[in-house]
Amino acid sequence: MKTYKMAVFASLKTTLEICNSLTLVNNKKIIFMTFDSKENFLFELKISLDIDMIFWEPTEKCNYSFLSQIRQYNKSAKIIILSKLKDNSIHLQDGGNSVYTMNVEQLINLDVLFNQLLSFTNSESDDKVIINGMTLFPMEILFIETYCEHKNCVIVHDDKTKIIRSPLAYFDHLRDYLVRVDRSLIVNLNKIEKIDFQKAVVCFEDSNEVASVSFSNINKLKNLFENFTDFY
Repeated sequence: MKTYKMAVFASLKTTLEICNSLTLVNNKKIIFMTFDSKENFLFELKISLDIDMIFWEPTEKCNYSFLSQIRQYNKSAKIIILSKLKDNSIHLQDGGNSVYTMNVEQLINLDVLFNQLLSFTNSESDDKVIINGMTLFPMEILFIETYCEHKNCVIVHDDKTKIIRSPLAYFDHLRDYLVRVDRSLIVNLNKIEKIDFQKAVVCFEDSNEVASVSFSNINKLKNLFENFTDFY
């Protein structure tokens, strides 16, 4: 069971509706973070790299121009803008980039819509995926790290290494077990054998490959790994 982390920046009424609705979602553990100021909200987005969804209700003081600041601090989470749409569809914003709008009145059914929101970028299949013309098998990936000023990625498999000209954001939420540890590294939680805290590296099962993790994020990875193994 994956743990989903939600950041909610909205009115008290809307925040309570979101929390109450998502507690009804079956077979998923959901953690809520709520904020009463723009400053606290942006600070958390900057330091928390494992947020899955951001619910934001625009106001006069935080209008749509605020969206660029949200995306600046978190480039991977789905952003759900709660607005006064006249229909009950979930809309992909112009330009994509995992930004959606939905009618605030739909929150009463958010437990049902939650899986729809997940399905926009997640797939239940562990079969191959194709990214920028390259065929990948997610279960075989040990880790993915960036190079060349974060513009390209090195994908390390069980038996080979591939280079792909895509930013790391392309692989965010590809699978539940592929998690982003910091701004330059995604690891496969299924493949971790141990975490060496003294050397700040991750060792993988049946492999000589290791991934380096910054000392500031090594404990974060430990918590992600322990929570993952607790639920699987």
